[in-house]
Amino acid sequence: MDYVMGSSILWLSVLLHCILAPISVSQTAQTQKLEGQAWMDIFNRSKCQPRWVLLNLLNEFPQFSDFLFKPPCVSVQRCAGCCLDEAQSCFPLQAQIIKMQVQVHKTKSDPEYTEISVIQHTECECRRPQVNATLKASRYGFQLHLTYAPSSFFCLYLLYNIIIFF
Repeated sequence: MDYVMGSSILWLSVLLHCILAPISVSQTAQTQKLEGQAWMDIFNRSKCQPRWVLLNLLNEFPQFSDFLFKPPCVSVQRCAGCCLDEAQSCFPLQAQIIKMQVQVHKTKSDPEYTEISVIQHTECECRRPQVNATLKASRYGFQLHLTYAPSSFFCLYLLYNIIIFF
């Protein structure tokens, strides 16, 4: 009799657990939805688009390394973000040149205000990095000159002076 009573209590507790467990899961899901950010908001913030970045002027104008810029960096929009396809990267589609006034300190002279031009991206897109290949004839056959973006993965086969891109 104790065995029947014990197993009945066990089955009753399992049944109650199965009935009440989905309720607590759905409440947890609703709580997470209210506390967390919506998927579309996260996607829109992380997608490929122009973003404000700080541009170091000495890196942008290395020919003026003996000058001191004030401010040393400026804020411009550049393409950045994630693409849905991992083989693609975020590239500028349109850009404009904007002019900014900065103070330039030359060695042993008074600071001067000057206008600099920097590129600002206005529209971006996700695309595969391009591979540029050219063949040049030489005395011993063809030479291949290949320029590619470091993040691109292309297989290149040179067979009997025929190039096949995959």
